Amino acid sequence: MDEFSAGEQAARKRAVFEAMSPRRRRRIEKRGYENWDPFQPPKDPIEIRRDVSQRTSGQLVQRCVGRFWPVRIGRTDPRLMSKA
Repeated sequence: MDEFSAGEQAARKRAVFEAMSPRRRRRIEKRGYENWDPFQPPKDPIEIRRDVSQRTSGQLVQRCVGRFWPVRIGRTDPRLMSKA
């Protein structure tokens, strides 16, 4: 937050705090208002983990499920369609 002076940062921090619900305020006060930073930079996303075969866990699960339950049951399944 280099673009704002210390006074402006404090005013913005107070404005964000006062706009919060009382429950959220209590949680921040429990940790300490001075330690709370409402303008933290976002965290980096977790990289997609792959196994030795370069497949994601979702791909492995789909392969396993497809092997044991090859029929997909859904709205287009003829067993579930109503005979109107």
